[in-house]
Amino acid sequence: MIKKARHVTRVGKRNQVTIPAAMLHDVGLESGEQVEVRLGDDGEIHLSRPVDPWARFVGCLSRPGQKAYSDEELVELVKEARRARAAAAEDQYFSLPGSLSSNAG
Repeated sequence: MIKKARHVTRVGKRNQVTIPAAMLHDVGLESGEQVEVRLGDDGEIHLSRPVDPWARFVGCLSRPGQKAYSDEELVELVKEARRARAAAAEDQYFSLPGSLSSNAG
């Protein structure tokens, strides 16, 4: 269990703040690790572990009863989706009434 603690520190010349080693140890942070810094609605600065962007997607493509996609299959699915999106955007651009493409010539 993490103890609630409070410590007053200073902002250094290069906008650096020292966090007490005991606090870092209590939350399992080590030197060199990244932390997310955000300004809360309450005007306070909050530190937290950054969320791995890929962690949100783990398992999102799996469906019960379906085989899992391989890395290669996922890459190809992404490429296919990008091609389809680009083609749809191109179709939309050329179908706009009064677009530059229809006035060319």
